[in-house]
Amino acid sequence: MNIKLKLMSFIDELKKERGELKKRIDAIDVLLDSYGVVSINNSSHSNEKANVGFPRSGRTDKQILWLFENHFTRGIRMSDVNIGYNHFNGTVNENVDNITRRLRKEGNLVTVKYNGQNKLSFYGLPTWVEDNDFKEIYKPSEDDLPLGDITSEVIKN
Repeated sequence: MNIKLKLMSFIDELKKERGELKKRIDAIDVLLDSYGVVSINNSSHSNEKANVGFPRSGRTDKQILWLFENHFTRGIRMSDVNIGYNHFNGTVNENVDNITRRLRKEGNLVTVKYNGQNKLSFYGLPTWVEDNDFKEIYKPSEDDLPLGDITSEVIKN
């Protein structure tokens, strides 16, 4: 009986901590929104509204393409693709790097690499690209790009 009480107390503490973390994330999302940054966890969208149309029972590659066509609004890093996928799919740490790279090799996505650095690689739809860079409307946030002279290269496969 003592173990059961300890377990219930532990679960209550975890629920409390989760609630506190959600409040912090909501506060961060409000700040990001005030700077015009679209957030995956935007507090103005409930999970039900945000997930409308998401092909939850579809293949992973179809789900990723849906995110680019319906949710992402600019070039994003691979880590943000994973965050978006996990958010919409209701998973926690599922990694979709290989599928996203395959979609690029198949021509469904492109990568724009800035200053020849892999850590400055951003994914997007082929229609978002013009010449060797994203169209202005689809460029990654200025905060994500380096200062000064920037070179860009489109990687299609």
